[in-house]
Amino acid sequence: MNARRTAAMLGLELYALMLACAQHVLIGLRSEEAMHLLGIFSAHPPLARFLLSLFDGWAYQEIFWRIVFATLLVQAVWLVLDLSRDLARSVRISVAVTWLFSVPVVLQAGTVTMTSLTAVQGLLFVWLLLSGRDVARYAWGIGLLWMASLFTAYQALLFAPVVWGALRSQDPAATPAQRRMRLGIWLVPMLLLGLFALTHPLALMDMVSQVTGRMDLLADRSRDAGRILLLGGSGILSVTGIIGLLLARRWVLLQSFLLIFAYIVVLGTDGDALLLLPLLIAGLSTLAHSWRWVAIATAVLVFVGSPVWCRSFFSSLPARRMDPASVLGVIGATDRSGVLLIAGPFGYEWQYASELPVRRYAARRLSEAAAVVCLQPCEEMERQERWERITKDPVEVWRPLR
Repeated sequence: MNARRTAAMLGLELYALMLACAQHVLIGLRSEEAMHLLGIFSAHPPLARFLLSLFDGWAYQEIFWRIVFATLLVQAVWLVLDLSRDLARSVRISVAVTWLFSVPVVLQAGTVTMTSLTAVQGLLFVWLLLSGRDVARYAWGIGLLWMASLFTAYQALLFAPVVWGALRSQDPAATPAQRRMRLGIWLVPMLLLGLFALTHPLALMDMVSQVTGRMDLLADRSRDAGRILLLGGSGILSVTGIIGLLLARRWVLLQSFLLIFAYIVVLGTDGDALLLLPLLIAGLSTLAHSWRWVAIATAVLVFVGSPVWCRSFFSSLPARRMDPASVLGVIGATDRSGVLLIAGPFGYEWQYASELPVRRYAARRLSEAAAVVCLQPCEEMERQERWERITKDPVEVWRPLR
């Protein structure tokens, strides 16, 4: 049995490596990922961002963390298997296949985002709630995990009902002092997060501005939220998972589901579909206790339909432009003084990959520039006598005449 489990873990790790490499090769570094890797301040709390930034400057930092994040999402399937441990083997495998090949896992595994971490943490909280074990005696451990989750991303707050359910479960004979202690373990991390948020008012203002800016488009946001809900469950799981949640009558699961969906309506993007997956899997696992054929049918449809969803996603992506590493290769290894000027909108991925300081293009800065990258037309550069264009496709790159 140990040999079989070891082989399964190695197979899962190979799958995680494939997903991480697919992100690296097909999509490349996103601006959000670069911001986390560099440790640049963002709206998220600092814990995970600080850990990521410890490896700043290491040549293999990006691919290392892609593999780590993909591994966490893929190996989390062992929690999924344990949720359905009292079911037939075919049903357990079906629920696990549904997790592994769901569209959010395929598209998000290997992305260096806080959503991936929050989804794994959310699945762990769901497991603590539904495991049937006496987890309440580990209340302080749950509290530490809850604290770490909240200081990884604000979205962890959406799982607050599940955490509270896990803390008060399995011990109906708890004394009033024990109940107060568990309530404190649940509340104190949220209060500390609130204090942290108050010390960073710009992040709060940014979130408020996003909410107010999108409320005028509530009809469009509702339509987008419906699409994200389908994406989170690869279509069929969105139906079977919700039915399972309703039949289970685990109100804390439903409360978290509604909180996540409300968040998606207001602020959600396609990446937030992953937050729904732990709850939908819990619903499917519950439903499989009554109708095991539903789990098998869901797994088959997810496995067959996932490539169609993913193909649609990748076909909607714009063609990849020259990435910063390629630009630096074109400029030349000896040009390492001055700054890199970029014309047009650009993200933190340029700052992450460039050894040169990155600045927005302005004609007055040409005297200090080692190169100019034109992500939009640079008509002024055509009139600069002391500059030469060294490439035009897919973007223009200029450098001073030697």
